[in-house]
Amino acid sequence: MSPSPLVRDQAGFSAEAWFVAPIKRHRLLLLAAICLAVLPFVLFWQVWWPDARQRRVFAHGDFTIQHYPMRAFVARELRQGRLPLWDPYAFGGESAVSESLFAIYYPLGFWEVIFPTLPFTALELEAVAQLGLAGIFTFLLVRRLTGRAAAGLIAGVTFSLGGFLTSYPMLQLIILQTAIWLPAGLWLLDIGLDRRSLRCVAVAGAVLGVGILGGHFQTFLYVAYAAGAFLLFRAGRLRLGWRCTLAAALPIECRCVSSEHFLSERDELARFFSGKKTYLMERYYRHMRVKWQLLLEPDGRTPLTGRWNYDAENRKRLPANLRTPPAPSFVRDVSNLTDLLARAGVSSIGTLDARHFNWPLTRAESLQLLEHFVRERLPYFGDYQDAMAERDGLLFHSRLSFSLNVKLLHPLEVVRRAIAEWEARPAEIPFSALEGFVRQIVGWREYVRGVYWAEMPRYRKMNFFEHAAALPGWYWTGQTRMHCLRRVIQQSLEQAYAHHIQRLMVTGNFALLLGVHPDEVDAWYLGIYQDAIEWVELPNTRGMSQFADGGIVGTKPYVSSANYLQRMSNYCAHCPYDPKQRYGPKACPFNALYWDFYHRHAGRLRGNPRIGMAYQVWERMDAQEQQRILEHARWVKEAVEEL
Repeated sequence: MSPSPLVRDQAGFSAEAWFVAPIKRHRLLLLAAICLAVLPFVLFWQVWWPDARQRRVFAHGDFTIQHYPMRAFVARELRQGRLPLWDPYAFGGESAVSESLFAIYYPLGFWEVIFPTLPFTALELEAVAQLGLAGIFTFLLVRRLTGRAAAGLIAGVTFSLGGFLTSYPMLQLIILQTAIWLPAGLWLLDIGLDRRSLRCVAVAGAVLGVGILGGHFQTFLYVAYAAGAFLLFRAGRLRLGWRCTLAAALPIECRCVSSEHFLSERDELARFFSGKKTYLMERYYRHMRVKWQLLLEPDGRTPLTGRWNYDAENRKRLPANLRTPPAPSFVRDVSNLTDLLARAGVSSIGTLDARHFNWPLTRAESLQLLEHFVRERLPYFGDYQDAMAERDGLLFHSRLSFSLNVKLLHPLEVVRRAIAEWEARPAEIPFSALEGFVRQIVGWREYVRGVYWAEMPRYRKMNFFEHAAALPGWYWTGQTRMHCLRRVIQQSLEQAYAHHIQRLMVTGNFALLLGVHPDEVDAWYLGIYQDAIEWVELPNTRGMSQFADGGIVGTKPYVSSANYLQRMSNYCAHCPYDPKQRYGPKACPFNALYWDFYHRHAGRLRGNPRIGMAYQVWERMDAQEQQRILEHARWVKEAVEEL
């Protein structure tokens, strides 16, 4: 089916692209903004109600005997083309241009010049409208900080109508005009700090500066204090962390040093890709190889074998007759700890054999695990690192990520030990296996850490597709009939481990196709895996798995239908769903969700050259076939808890 035609003029203007599509994409935000703008007028309905018997006016006081006469005088003078230098009526005569109470330069008051004589009701309605602005600004700030529109909406209503702005500031108009700009300034300041944009920070300063034009210097002083505290807090988190930020403010000598457990500096990736919009992992991987002189020719710059990357050879399906070696066992009784947690009422997920805890907890045990990997598993690691099998969740993976992430092992000693084993057994260990392992540690691990520090804290809030669905409840129990998901989730609950393809192409794939909010996916991965620490989890989950960063980490969304799962595993053989069917009661849910994902995100993804083939296949389907697929996808989303 061909895409919907767009009406264009000769210059290529598209009403769909410029107006309709953005409105559709941000319709929930627009609805929230409209609600926040309208609510103050609902609360103060008696100010504007046409029936005079129901009308009410602002209470007698400063608003009526001071602010209204002053604003009426300014509006009349400006309308007649005169700068209001002197008001002969206020306090027996007063300089209007130098007195902040007149708020001559406040931009939201310029509209008052349209009236020959400013109506009292017009100024009342202006005050009510500024409550709406306060709500919208607060909504934008809190939604950005939390990633939740609901939180922003609650905060917007609370700040604008919760009692502070609707009481004294409504009658002291200049206080209201000053206070409402704080959330707007903080919102823009947060954007500027995230983007490292001085221009955006300057705009934030200008917006905060509008508050001083509002006319109440005391309130603006509080606004400035709040903005300064927010700036210090955010700048500290961006660069040094709290310890160094606080120490820098104290009269003591302090020095910040890099961790010795990584092969790159915290900001090395940001400096390496300075000026670039995306971070290409392959370039950084080669940089790290040269930096540490790993797998290079004697010239120190050319890769051994002439190739940097053997990823294309690391995607084979596991043969049925290939057996994996038994994993080393680290039996430890931790029942005293589990009993302590139980007495404290701490609830958790998954299952644990407290008398046979099977993770390395010492450096000696971690070295033993490393030795086992390089001798028994490394020869097959390269070919089958993307494979999945019913009989064994580990296959030929090393399970060293936990020991590396808690710093029981150093990444350089791990890769050098693997290289030494290959050098001793070149006929038994394919170079592609060695390179694939080195790439994961020297390339990917260092890369995701660099991305984390280059993009945080804004990275934690990214939601490129604006997904908002809830994570299915069976992600926490494994109770689903979809066998691949049941197998991987139950394995994760029992072992706190799944290898990278299980995480990416099973649990992560389904969450992305379903449209789950990235916050819920992050919480699940952080909570369930033994090796999940935020610096490594967040770029892997929100970036590589969910494409919530819009392409900073991955060049395309990693989604698939059941075809990939059937090709790379034997899960489908044990599943009640048919991997070949797109719709119907026996159809694998991955299939309909796969096409639904590309259909609903066509505006964002159609131009991506890496996935153009998917759209070509979709558009070759007839309209009836597409409709059946989309209807089944809709049913899957509605019935996901029962799948």
